[in-house]
Amino acid sequence: MQKDDFLKTISEKIEQLDKIKNARKMLSERGFVSIGEVGGVGKTFLTHVLQEETGKKVVFLTENVEEFKKNFEDWNILFVETQNFASLREEKNILFSFKDIFKKVIPFAEYKEKILDLKVGDKTDLVRLADFLADVGYQRVKKPDSRGEFGIKGDILDILPAGFGGVNISEEKVRIEFLGDRVEKIVGNADLRSLREIQIYPVEIPEGDEYFISYLDDYLFIIDGEDTFRSHVLSMFDYEKEAGNIDPPASLCEALRAGEIKKLKSIEDFLKKQSVVYCENFSVSEKSGVNLRWLESKRYLGNTTEFLADLRRLYAEKTQKIFIFSEKAEHLKKFLLNNGVILMSDIKIVLDVGHQELPTVVVENKKISEGISISDLGLVIFSDKEIFGELKKSASRRKRKVDFSALTNLKKGEFVVHIDHGIGTFTGFGEIEIDKVKREYIFIEYFGGDSIYVPLDQADKITKYIAVGNSPPHLSSLKTNQWIKIRKKVRENAEKIAKDLIEAQAMRSGEKPFYYINDEREQKILEKTFAYTETKDQAKAIEEVLEDMNGRKPMDRIVCGDVGYGKTEVAIRAATRAVVSGGQVAILVPTTILAEQHLETFRERLDQFGFKIESLSRFRSEKEQKKIMDKLAVGGVDIVIGTHRLLSKDIKFKNLYLVIIDEEQKFGVKHKEQLKKLRSGTDILTMTATPIPRTLYLGLGGLKDISLINTPPEGRFRLKQ
Repeated sequence: MQKDDFLKTISEKIEQLDKIKNARKMLSERGFVSIGEVGGVGKTFLTHVLQEETGKKVVFLTENVEEFKKNFEDWNILFVETQNFASLREEKNILFSFKDIFKKVIPFAEYKEKILDLKVGDKTDLVRLADFLADVGYQRVKKPDSRGEFGIKGDILDILPAGFGGVNISEEKVRIEFLGDRVEKIVGNADLRSLREIQIYPVEIPEGDEYFISYLDDYLFIIDGEDTFRSHVLSMFDYEKEAGNIDPPASLCEALRAGEIKKLKSIEDFLKKQSVVYCENFSVSEKSGVNLRWLESKRYLGNTTEFLADLRRLYAEKTQKIFIFSEKAEHLKKFLLNNGVILMSDIKIVLDVGHQELPTVVVENKKISEGISISDLGLVIFSDKEIFGELKKSASRRKRKVDFSALTNLKKGEFVVHIDHGIGTFTGFGEIEIDKVKREYIFIEYFGGDSIYVPLDQADKITKYIAVGNSPPHLSSLKTNQWIKIRKKVRENAEKIAKDLIEAQAMRSGEKPFYYINDEREQKILEKTFAYTETKDQAKAIEEVLEDMNGRKPMDRIVCGDVGYGKTEVAIRAATRAVVSGGQVAILVPTTILAEQHLETFRERLDQFGFKIESLSRFRSEKEQKKIMDKLAVGGVDIVIGTHRLLSKDIKFKNLYLVIIDEEQKFGVKHKEQLKKLRSGTDILTMTATPIPRTLYLGLGGLKDISLINTPPEGRFRLKQ
């Protein structure tokens, strides 16, 4: 039995499911429906079923085009992938990325004027026809053999036309024979059949001001992730970018905002007129739609003992029809037979409704990308991926490895951020059993008690919420677009961040006006007198900071780690090198208490070197502050620790080498403007337990250097909040 016959039989059974009937009813009554708990193959099956039932052409929209391309191909479902929009033909399924669907093109009415309709008997000049074809993107060659090429030999024109939803469009070469300036004959080269007419479409749709989605009126839209899709739509409207100006006038911003809202509304109005199915990996509310639980089969990753045990159990219970599509079919057959599993050979009999009580295991020598479990049909499909694990992938397709370390440290009640759904409360890990197969999920609760269940293989979409201060965050709602608006706002600030970055990097693009000398003796003394054993992370951070200081470009490094993890010791080592080399160090802290704590720590650690260390804060009288400032100006103070007082215009340094900033996010906008000036020509070391998103983004993006201290010193535990 071929895979397409298999899919046809499965589709007929799917159509009769109550959940599918309910979904169709909602779609018919409201024009949209959400379908939850459906994985990659499930979305592929659903696309096929809905297309067959409605008779409409389907537009499948996703961020993961490659994944669904493989799934469509696995099950012999015809589709067209739209790298070139004008090459769409008569396929019933069209696979689009979110990006491609919003390419700017000319209006459809204008595009139709560029479509040439040729009929037998029409009069047209062959030379003019050749010029027209060149204008709409065709390439003239001696012997056309690729779509978008044409050739002329005497009174004969051979062409491989591009198409978009027209009639009588052949994928093969078409020959048009002329008698003078009259079309005498049109012949399809594939079967030499005569055609009465042919429509010749442009090879590419010209760029314009409309979104390509408007070309797809009266299609059935299946969208892979409503929030992800809406977030992508909002991300397109960056009014500052459109203005072509980092700081556009307020009037221009308002005009662009108005245009932005108008465009958003036009897309929303267009989608309201279409039939739209939103597919989600997680569960959806009953008001929104239905939950199918068509998820990937349990993964065994090479544990054939566990696979055999589960297979025997399902086999004995006679409740599941088990299909194994594998490139190692013969080996699997022998393995199962040797372990007492009786195999069926006729898929058609197994799928027959009248044979539900048979113990059914079928192994077929076929390749599919992944399996699926459809509980309502009592059907489980396994692929090599579930049984043996992932095959080796090329570097270009290798997915980022998911780091579970941050998640395993989570405690119930802590806040997390899901990239698509926003801030929620982590309620634990747990197993959900589907078709008597258990899978691991991450449970997150949102505003109003709504919850989502995130499969462990999607854990990379979740991060721990990092708070500034002790106030709890507002939970996101799954019923509003507030999280999407927040992400949009962040995107709108991108130009300002870029501007700040350009300014900062421009100021720091030159070489430092000073050199550091060899302080190996002092560094060894500090190492021996350190009360703790350096952790691996801490030692690496010290090494990275000292190496940066020896470089010719000004240092700009972030040291990130929890309170008590040893960031201050990193600062002490850096400050020592600066002072030994004849420079001064400014340590900027957000509070007076912290300034006094640092003063005590630095004096205790550096007492043996005779460094002159002072603090500037409200704990010092005006007279004392004036005395310290005078010493700073002439080099009489080596290290000064202070609050925002250090940023005052009356503070002068004789030879400032290093600026250490503790918890930069706690300083205000005006203070940060002063910090920008300090960054010019000096080394900057930023220490933080909770970096501001912008600073962390610059660090993770490689625009700032970042050192992470994840390991606490021996005997110290993570602080409880």
